[in-house]
Amino acid sequence: MMGGTGRNGGEARLGGGDEAFLSRQILLLGLLIASVFAVFVLRLFQLQVIEAADLLHRSERNFVRTVRLEAPRGEIVDREGRALAVSRPAFGAAVISNELHDRERTLAAVAGLIDREVSELDRRIGKRRGRERFQPVVLDADLSPVEMARVEAHRFALPGVVIDERPRREYLEGDLAAHLLGQIGQIGAKQLRDAEFAGYRAGEVVGQGGLEARLEHHLRGPAGR
Repeated sequence: MMGGTGRNGGEARLGGGDEAFLSRQILLLGLLIASVFAVFVLRLFQLQVIEAADLLHRSERNFVRTVRLEAPRGEIVDREGRALAVSRPAFGAAVISNELHDRERTLAAVAGLIDREVSELDRRIGKRRGRERFQPVVLDADLSPVEMARVEAHRFALPGVVIDERPRREYLEGDLAAHLLGQIGQIGAKQLRDAEFAGYRAGEVVGQGGLEARLEHHLRGPAGR
């Protein structure tokens, strides 16, 4: 009987040791899981609180915007090679709605720099939605050198304001032979449906009369990006 009691006692002690070992394993596993979660929480706190401002600034600067570059229109010359109609670069002020931090303040500043009314500029921008928020809205397409210099000098303090460069038509002889040379203007809805203007898009400038229209496909250059 004593031997049997010894065996039972040994078995009891062995079972108790297994339970203690298992408890320690579970405790270690729990500590490991808690440590992993603690690392995630600390990293999350670092990103959302400690480095939040810096990461926001970097994310706002980390984007790519495709800007369409209009090609200069071909020259029209007389038989002696003297230019009658040429394209010159025109610099305009534009804004990108998505980048305007303080719309009211920015428009007030730009209006003062280019001598325009705030209400006029605000009307031009309107309420942009979707992809339109990322596209430049031209406020003035042909700034004078003085106006452009003012905008450039203050652009560091005007987020969302950009200088927009586009070719502009100029007739060197003024109104001379205007009926022959013709004129240019934005493409119309009816023209966009015409097979002759396949590949054109709304807002493009095309010949609307005279040689400008007759030689449209010779004078128009391919746009870049």
